[in-house]
Amino acid sequence: GLPYLPYKDPLVVAQKRYYNRKGGKLGEKWYMQKAALWIMQTFGRGIRHKDDWTKVYFLDNRITRLKAFFIGWVKRATNWKLQTWKPRK
Repeated sequence: GLPYLPYKDPLVVAQKRYYNRKGGKLGEKWYMQKAALWIMQTFGRGIRHKDDWTKVYFLDNRITRLKAFFIGWVKRATNWKLQTWKPRK
């Protein structure tokens, strides 16, 4: 799964409510940005030098919902091939 904060956690609910009061759906945006940040940090764990590279596989198609929150180099470096697998019988 993706690293979303616990949706019903009282602190998460309070933080989302705070941002929503500031305008529109800022609470939902904050919630999505947190997950996107943790994913970008995952990419960085395998990259320590300019010539390093890494592969990270996400087996959850909800990752596409977070694409808009990724910074430029992450968007450019990411291969967004989505596949579905059928369960074995």
